[in-house]
Order: sequence, then C-alpha cells, then structure tokens
Amino acid sequence: MLNDGIGACSQNLYAQFIYRILLIKNNFELQNVKIGLFSPTLFLTGGSYKNFREQFLNNFNLKDAIQFCASYFADVANYWGIGFTIWDVGKIENKNTFNYKVVEVEDGEIVITNCKKIYNLDNLKTVKEWAKDKYVINDTEIVCLKSAINPATKIKKYSTKALGVLVADSNNIDKNMQYVCILNSNIPSNLGILYITENNFYKCMALCASRKLVFGDWINSKDEYCYPNENHYKFKEYLYDSVIFSLFHSGAGQASCQTSLKNIECKGQFYNIKNEFFFMSKNEIMNLANENNFDYTYNDARVSEERFVYKKLQEIELSKEAQDVLDKAIELTKKSFKYREMFNQEHPEYQIMNWDCGWYQIKAVLKEYFADDLKEFQELYKILADKMRPMVYELGFLK
Repeated sequence: MLNDGIGACSQNLYAQFIYRILLIKNNFELQNVKIGLFSPTLFLTGGSYKNFREQFLNNFNLKDAIQFCASYFADVANYWGIGFTIWDVGKIENKNTFNYKVVEVEDGEIVITNCKKIYNLDNLKTVKEWAKDKYVINDTEIVCLKSAINPATKIKKYSTKALGVLVADSNNIDKNMQYVCILNSNIPSNLGILYITENNFYKCMALCASRKLVFGDWINSKDEYCYPNENHYKFKEYLYDSVIFSLFHSGAGQASCQTSLKNIECKGQFYNIKNEFFFMSKNEIMNLANENNFDYTYNDARVSEERFVYKKLQEIELSKEAQDVLDKAIELTKKSFKYREMFNQEHPEYQIMNWDCGWYQIKAVLKEYFADDLKEFQELYKILADKMRPMVYELGFLK
C-alpha cells in the first residue's frame, strides 16, 4: 500500500514512518504538526525518493537541519552521516537544495564546524543519463565475469557494439569504492551497468574517473553526480586524462579490471574476451614476443586487429601528467615481458600470455618481479589523480 504512494523508497523504515505522518496530517487536515527526525540525508537526495519528496515537501517546510557523524551513536560506523531535521507544516519552494549545519564534538562541546548543501537531481539529468549510449541493444550473449579474471557460471545478454561495461551502481559517492569498475564482459548481478561503446567511450571514462577520484566520508557520501559542464575550457583535457586514469586505476576498489581471456567454458560453450582497452600496438607486442620466443603470444597478436584504445590514443594529445603515466606503463610492460612465461607457469589463471593483456594482468607480474618500479608508477599516477580531483567539482560532476 505504501509502495503505491512513494515508490521503492518504502523499503526504508523511516520513509514509511514519515509517510504515515503525512497521511495522518492530510486525512485529518491537521495544521499544527511538527517533526523532529534523526535519519540519513538520503531521503532528500536519493533518486528513489523522488515521489516521496514531491508529496512531503508540498506539505512540510524545513525549519532547521544538522548533520553529524553516525559514530556519535554507540557501536555505529564512522563513514556515514546522520541528519537531524525539524519540520513544520508548510511548503518548500526550493525542493532541490537544503542547508545543513555540520556539527562535531570538540572538548566535550557540540560545535558547528561547517555548512553543507544537501541536494537532489529531481527533474535534472544524472551523469549516468549523460553517459549512456541510448542506441545500443542486446544482440548476443556472453559469459559473465565475477571479477577481472574469474568467470561466473552464468551467461547473459550483451551487445556486439560494446567495448566493455562500466559498473556504476547508484549515483552517489557512497558507492564509489566498491561498486565502480570497468570489465570486458557482463556481470552476474543486477548492479547498474553502462555499455561502453565507440559513441560514449570518453563519457564513460570521465564518469569512471569522477567516481573514483572522490573519496566518501560522513559529510559527502550522499552527494549525487550531475550532468557536467561540457563547455568548460578544461573539459576536453579532463576527458583525455580520464582515459589514462581509468585504464590504470589500482589499489582499493580497483576500477581497472579490463582483461584478455580465452577459452572460457560455460554451460558447454567457449568464449573469448578480447581487451579493447589495451594501450600498445600489436606490432610492439609481436616484436617483444619474437625477442623472447613466445610463439603463442606472437601468433595471437598476428591474427588480431589493433585495439580500440590504442587507436584512440594516437588521435589525442594527453596532458603531461597523463602522458607520464602512459609512458611508464609502456616501459614497465616491455621491461617485464620476458617474465611472462615464468609467471604463467605459476599463475595460469591470469592468462598473461595473451597479447592484449590488461593492466590488471600486467600489474600482477610487476608486483611479483618489479615492486620498486611499480611504486614509481604509482607515484606518477598519484600526481595525475591529484591534478584531476578538483576538476570533478570545477566541471560540475559534483556540487
């Protein structure tokens, strides 16, 4: 019954609670109703609360609001925030932005340390809507991947136009760490994905970068990602930087999960997953394979076409920071190449002998044999990330 009135957000108990108050207020035509509410701020920001907000904010006016770390309650984690809001009968004119005072405890006293604008994107485009290729259709099937190198026992619909998929669950910072990554195949779960195609490639790379560049905390975790300002003078540079950032993102919550996999058996069928995100030419790999007598790798490259990302990289001019990262990645790929056969004997699951291996696979070799070089690469990558991070806000991906 409640779901008919406010939609999917009725799964949250506090949404049901507030909606029942709204029904009582309207059914009995009450004009002296006040609400003091401890809750997450999601009911004012999340997309699934849009129907709820349309009704509630036409009946109640926000009088005051604070936000504090949830850990001030005993045995509660410190990475999410709790809001306390006071409401009175009335109507809010601005239903998209709400001012909260950020409060913390200092020397035993509750003090206001900052102000925070809580916002939603009702009737506005989200970044996922901006990045989506609306013309791509499911016209084939593919084996799903549980992770970069681990196939699932499930086959799902897929598109022959897809270079891969961007897993981008939800639309807020809260999900950035765990639920954002790039894969070369579909996924077994029902998390939100975008097909990455030739049409939306740069947009998907920018979306991935914008999600991974920003770290969540109890103040910003519910901030929603917006339609960016494509006319900004830094926009093109950010798009191109995002390609490099997304190709080589590692560490906790790794986004760069694109790989090359062959002969994956699932339900009596065999699948090959090529890596359209590979950043070097087939001739470079053939030369390296020839020098090291890797016949399998040489022939694998010889009968293949150049990968999409390599061709794109020949068309664009990267910033110095992005070019430094790419150059170092190519240097380390070449430097570590002779160790592939040895690594493959111990870790065949990585399929490192495939010519178009992704950074996920190459990095595994580097961790084994070139740990110091990998640290140098990570330092260059951090310089690129630190340069890009403020641009997420400058370009309007976040407010």
